[in-house]
Amino acid sequence: MLAGTEFARDEYHAALNSDALVIATEWSVFRSLDLAHLKKIMRHPLIVDLRNLLSETEVSRCGFDYVGIGRGDPHREIDAGAFGTVAQLPPRRTSESMVRQMSAR
Repeated sequence: MLAGTEFARDEYHAALNSDALVIATEWSVFRSLDLAHLKKIMRHPLIVDLRNLLSETEVSRCGFDYVGIGRGDPHREIDAGAFGTVAQLPPRRTSESMVRQMSAR
C-alpha cells in the first residue's frame, strides 16, 4: 500500500469535507452520483473528471465547478476555491495543472 493512503467505505465518505472530487475511474457508481448530496458534504464544489463520465451541463447546473479532460475552452478561468484561480493555461493542460496544484498542497 502507499503510505498515507486513506480508504473510504463509499464515494460520499471519500468526498466528505473535500476541496475537490477527482474521478479517475470508469466505475459505474460514479456515473450516477447524487450531486445535490455531494454539494452539501464537500467543502468546495469542484469536480475534476479525468474519465469524462459526467455531463458538464448537469454538474454545472448543480452548482459545481467542473473540469473534464479534453472538454471546453482551455483558456477559461476556473475557480478552484482554496487553490486559487487557474487561467490562461495551454490547451489540454488545465485539468492536469489543477490536479498537480491540488496534490502539492
